[in-house]
Amino acid sequence: MRPYVEVTWGLGTRMNSSPSTLSTTSRRPIGSSLSTPRGGLLAFEEHDDHLWLVKVYLFAAWRNQGIGRSLICQVLDQAKELGKPVRLRVLRVNNRARRLYESLGFRVVSEMPERFVMQAFPRAV
Repeated sequence: MRPYVEVTWGLGTRMNSSPSTLSTTSRRPIGSSLSTPRGGLLAFEEHDDHLWLVKVYLFAAWRNQGIGRSLICQVLDQAKELGKPVRLRVLRVNNRARRLYESLGFRVVSEMPERFVMQAFPRAV
């Protein structure tokens, strides 16, 4: 994440480098397939008309293994049960994350100077 933050807001931007645990913040938490308590963080919020995917962070050792995709799919499954779309924001310079989100059905619905707001509707079975 640091490179994207530095490109967007400049070098020297302070970031928390301490490891966090994988967790969800929601009124209806979901499970996870991540087998380490120090692999990253997933957080989403339930709103009246959508789920907001707040954070998806994986440490480098856990990337490129399908874990992020699996976690996001769990949020999409939760959204399907609730009949709500999922929304998120992604930094414009984070093309890798944007491609992942697009492959999962997210589409840009609005733009901000540094970010895209994306939305996906629940997947059909």
